Amino acid sequence: MLAMTAGFLSILLWPTLPSYWVACSFLVLAIILLKTHHLAASFIAGLSICIISINIHFTDLKTLLTANSSIKGEIVSLPVQGKHHNRFYFDLSQINDGNEVHKSNSRIQVIWPGQHKLNQGQRLALTIKAKPLVGLFNQGTFNYQRFLVSNNVIATVSVTDGKIIADSTNLRAQLAQRFDEVSDNYKSMRFMRALVIGDKRYFNQHDWKVLQHTGTSHLFAISGLHLGFVCLMAMMTIRPLIRMCIRHNHLATLCIMGSTISVGVFYSLLAGFSYPTVRALVMLIVASCFVCLAQRVAIFQIIAITLFIIGLVNPLGFLSQGLWLSLFALICVVTCSNWFASRAQLERMNFQKRAIQWVGQLLKLQLMLVIGLCGIQMLFFGGVSLIAPIANIVAVPVITLIVLPIGLLATLCDQLSLFQLSDWGFHVTDTVLTLLFELLTWISNANFVWQGIAASRWLVLIIIGFSMILILKIVNAKYSLYMLCFIMAIVFGLISNRFHTDVKAWRVDFLDVGHGNSSVIQKGNRAMVIDTGNVLGEHSTMAQNIVIPFIAQREVGHVDYIIVTHHDSDHSAGLKSLLERFPLAQVITNRDVICNGGSFEWQGLAIKLTKALGKLPKSHDTENNRSCLIHIKNEFGSALFSGDIERRAEQLLVKQLDKTWQAQILQVPHHGSKTSSSVDFIHLVSPQFAIVSTASFNQWHFPASLVMSRYRRASTKLINTAEVGQITVEFRQAGPYIINYRRQRSPFWYNGDLSFGHYQR
Repeated sequence: MLAMTAGFLSILLWPTLPSYWVACSFLVLAIILLKTHHLAASFIAGLSICIISINIHFTDLKTLLTANSSIKGEIVSLPVQGKHHNRFYFDLSQINDGNEVHKSNSRIQVIWPGQHKLNQGQRLALTIKAKPLVGLFNQGTFNYQRFLVSNNVIATVSVTDGKIIADSTNLRAQLAQRFDEVSDNYKSMRFMRALVIGDKRYFNQHDWKVLQHTGTSHLFAISGLHLGFVCLMAMMTIRPLIRMCIRHNHLATLCIMGSTISVGVFYSLLAGFSYPTVRALVMLIVASCFVCLAQRVAIFQIIAITLFIIGLVNPLGFLSQGLWLSLFALICVVTCSNWFASRAQLERMNFQKRAIQWVGQLLKLQLMLVIGLCGIQMLFFGGVSLIAPIANIVAVPVITLIVLPIGLLATLCDQLSLFQLSDWGFHVTDTVLTLLFELLTWISNANFVWQGIAASRWLVLIIIGFSMILILKIVNAKYSLYMLCFIMAIVFGLISNRFHTDVKAWRVDFLDVGHGNSSVIQKGNRAMVIDTGNVLGEHSTMAQNIVIPFIAQREVGHVDYIIVTHHDSDHSAGLKSLLERFPLAQVITNRDVICNGGSFEWQGLAIKLTKALGKLPKSHDTENNRSCLIHIKNEFGSALFSGDIERRAEQLLVKQLDKTWQAQILQVPHHGSKTSSSVDFIHLVSPQFAIVSTASFNQWHFPASLVMSRYRRASTKLINTAEVGQITVEFRQAGPYIINYRRQRSPFWYNGDLSFGHYQR
């Protein structure tokens, strides 16, 4: 079983998705090895099953991507109604490609432009245009594409026409409507919605930031912690009643565990059977089966069986970040519990000593969680919260012992029309949640709360050291091994200190911001930002969600300059957000005098600015053609940022500029539009590499094939953020070194092109 589970887990490392014939070949090999090498055979069998399962999962994608397909199915999430569109998950029942009707069980994400009154559980008939899953890929930011894949989504579709064919709603949708009716009466209703029905639609940017920086995000979602607590409370309530009615011990145990599982299923229903609750429910069922069979098993065996079941049923669940956070948290709790004082020891203590012992155990548990989870938090989130132990010591008992039970009781009373009791319960939870969130907000404002990993070598060394000590203690290692690890740590520290970055080295990160531009130039721990990206949704910008988290992940101490090439929203929409975060940064735009041919020096880099200074025809005198060009250079290399200039401006610049404006790296003008990148301009700059920032599958078909051929003829390698994500150029003594996100930093199949060759514009 463990070997087969390891085969399932290989899904995390595949560079591409193998095809059916590869899986069949592996199955034959597994059968051949079954008698002589059963572990290898089990691993290969698990790998094969996983490949077949995921290929089946994406089977409907080709049909779905057919132009003007029509679909039928059911809304399976609470719709998010925005200003311009409604967004929700949709489970298909059939796909009509115009020639044939195909049955389907696939899940898609639907974006329906306009205002639509929709509820979970409704059945719809839609005419759609589908696109493959795609996300933005940058260091320190959320991997949206992987998130969609882990939630079993195979495509994103935009609705051109649609209608409701069945207007029934489920219990979760009815509760959401009821919460909408009473939400104005309670300041913290958005948190209560998240705890009772898993509805986080009303969390704002500030809420997410506070929860992330205090390490308490897990408390405001229906997860294993909440489901486990609810089931524990249910079991403690049901157990004495069943024991009174049923004298047969084994039959009573079966009834108790069956009732507990039923409560878990109902609570999962309230959460819409989200993946975290289903995962916790599977573990509960596995543990209950062993209890009913009167079998004693270790928690690690239950975890292994749960992972095996997940691999058999839904291997894409292994891509969920929440799975690994929950898994490592559970392991930390179980490991730490072995160090707690026994019940017999506690009984010999007086009340004061017992209270001190409990506080000490809580602190030890939280410290263990921080140390145990810091590695995976750094991997997923690019940093770790140092204040999380204190925040969780306060928040965990408040949420689990006060807010959750009273909130669920208030919701039940409201459904039973006991409005006085429900109003009292909601007021209590609202008051407690308001005070708790104010405390978390105050804690999150400390400067040291969130630490990234780029420059925190000391933090990484401390974590590694604690982890080594923990492992050695678990295995009861000899003191000689402790000494060996100590010597290795000293040697590692001495070696790492010998590798100093050249003071003249610098880097440029062309961020993947879809249709728009944003680049970060970094030298040492200081940076400048060129362009700020577009808006993102209705209440956010690319700067808030990508640029600022990236800068935090890189642990930049100061942003000295923010340069905006021109004022189109795809280049300037995040300026306000960046200034709020970096108020001391100096702003330069194309409307400033310095962009008429000025220059300055920044940390040894020579920076020149200009724009097309000649007269442009009225039809071409646009904001694009007045973009400010920025040339950055030192002895290690050079880069030129061109904004959105077009052919007429390029003609003026060719006459205006000399060979000192040549650059090894060129930010391609106007996202590769056919109206830009003229042959003369390319010849003037003579770049080795051209970086184009576009959105995947964009409606303008940028970069144009004509433009790409021009760069090829000039022997310039063109690299597209839509294809490879964030592009990093490191300028070293040996010349520019280029790294991209999708193919080098995270070269796994779920980060690649998920159209599988089926998508045609």
